[in-house]
Amino acid sequence: MSKIHEELARVQRVLKAPKGQYNSFGNYYFRSCEDILESVKMVTNYPITVEDDIVAINDRFYVKAKATFIDPESSDKIYVTAFAREPQNKKGMDEAQITGSTSSYARKYALNGLFCIDDTRDSDTMNNNEPTQKPKNTTTQKETISTTEKPWYNDLLKHKALMESEIDSKLKTPQQIIDNLKKNYKISKQVEEQIKLLEK
Repeated sequence: MSKIHEELARVQRVLKAPKGQYNSFGNYYFRSCEDILESVKMVTNYPITVEDDIVAINDRFYVKAKATFIDPESSDKIYVTAFAREPQNKKGMDEAQITGSTSSYARKYALNGLFCIDDTRDSDTMNNNEPTQKPKNTTTQKETISTTEKPWYNDLLKHKALMESEIDSKLKTPQQIIDNLKKNYKISKQVEEQIKLLEK
């Protein structure tokens, strides 16, 4: 086994990439591309580069991301690529934001492949209605909160683009999003209808 393969195998064994981001309306934690890169820098001095390109396939545009692990002495390289498709349209986001969001998604999964990170419990890889586990007393407390004690949900405009992304990607249905919100908030009928209308 070459030196670079030995080092990559070691990093894959010891790497711990915590989910440092929190989705408040979906009630789950997730890791970003930046979280992974920061964690990798803690366990190796081998450089990592991440780049992407736009590829047209059957009249649709995809972001092709490439994550590369480099031996600083020999310049040997190991890389993994990943693809993410740009949605044809996304309300509340301009074209630059759409491409940027898709690029971040593709880069993250190229890094996942390179470092053997399992994201099967992340919301964007499966239809997961359960939040990342929290201490039992916290969960119990939330379950016992009465409807009258819950605050009203008023952040639809803030979360709208993310909701649309999950619906468009078939990760969640509008009703699943509503059900998740109801665990912590009171929701008006008007807001429920607006969330349901996000499904094209």
